[in-house]
Amino acid sequence: MFNTATVEGKAMYTLLLTAVSQDLTVSVYGSNTCPSYWSDSELLNSITITR
Repeated sequence: MFNTATVEGKAMYTLLLTAVSQDLTVSVYGSNTCPSYWSDSELLNSITITR
């Protein structure tokens, strides 16, 4: 889960859209923390894209 209202969240969203449009492999890494408002989700730490 990431917040698209933040600079970081917008960058992650852009990265995901780019990966999908180019049919690239996406690896998503969590932060091992859950937000208090949505306890069944994990906050996103980083995204890696590979060909």
